[in-house]
Amino acid sequence: MVTKVRGYFRDVAGEIVVGDDFAQSSATATMQVASVDTGSADRDGHLKSADFFDAETNPEI
Repeated sequence: MVTKVRGYFRDVAGEIVVGDDFAQSSATATMQVASVDTGSADRDGHLKSADFFDAETNPEI
């Protein structure tokens, strides 16, 4: 079964650098996998597991 689930990461950091020339501009973002929040603790736990994000092995996106 496939369903639409909305959620977000509570711990996000990012940086936008605007250069004089567009080619000199950049954007980066880092999300802590353990901070995923869909409003369901059971679902969040499953998303953090090796079935999806594997937060233990991959703590950041």
